[in-house]
Amino acid sequence: MSDVIDYKIHGNDMQIVEIELDPGEGVQAEAGAMMFMEGGIEMATAASGEGLFLATLTGPGKVYLQGLPLSRLADRIMAASGGGSDKGEERMGGLMGKLLGGD
Repeated sequence: MSDVIDYKIHGNDMQIVEIELDPGEGVQAEAGAMMFMEGGIEMATAASGEGLFLATLTGPGKVYLQGLPLSRLADRIMAASGGGSDKGEERMGGLMGKLLGGD
């Protein structure tokens, strides 16, 4: 019999997912989504076939993931502002420079 992973979703727009892992229980997430993990959590990263890095997080303890990683947030901001078609990770530097008073 498999165990159900305990989780809570916090927030409406910028959601955070709080996951409670039992000993030996694990989840996989996009590496950029990980915000915080308690001391008992073990993390291993690996490249997926699609060019993403996935984090495997194994309990016991709590893990906090953001519902929208920074690269995807950048994609949404650029799409809403009429930006180009570059990848969010590449655009983020330019966008942050503009927001912080750079060129």
